[in-house]
Amino acid sequence: MGSFSIVLSTATIPEQEIPPIWKVGVLVAATTIREHIEITEGPSGLTPRIKGHRIRVQDVAIAHEKLGLSADEIVDWFPALSLGDVYAALAYYWDNRETIERAIDAERDFVDELRRVTPSKLRQKLARLSNS
Repeated sequence: MGSFSIVLSTATIPEQEIPPIWKVGVLVAATTIREHIEITEGPSGLTPRIKGHRIRVQDVAIAHEKLGLSADEIVDWFPALSLGDVYAALAYYWDNRETIERAIDAERDFVDELRRVTPSKLRQKLARLSNS
């Protein structure tokens, strides 16, 4: 088994003092997340996704953290996902929150820049109609 320690509050328990059942729980949790999450390489770099789907961990995190949806509501939004997929994505998000938040911010900046440099055809049409 690999070397690790568990942090409780501000105290760290050395590996030799960690109860064996805790070690099993940590390994089961890590294995469960790996069963549901895969890292794929795309145009924007490495992206954690729900295994077998194009749905990103950040999509689940946005639905939960920014839109306030429950895990059940997220499954309603993405019916191909199981509750296990959603909870694994949220666990992965919380374990890697800073990285995923940076990815969310970068995507938002990209969209804002696209909106800035690409005129809205609808707004142009509405402006023409209001000037007529």
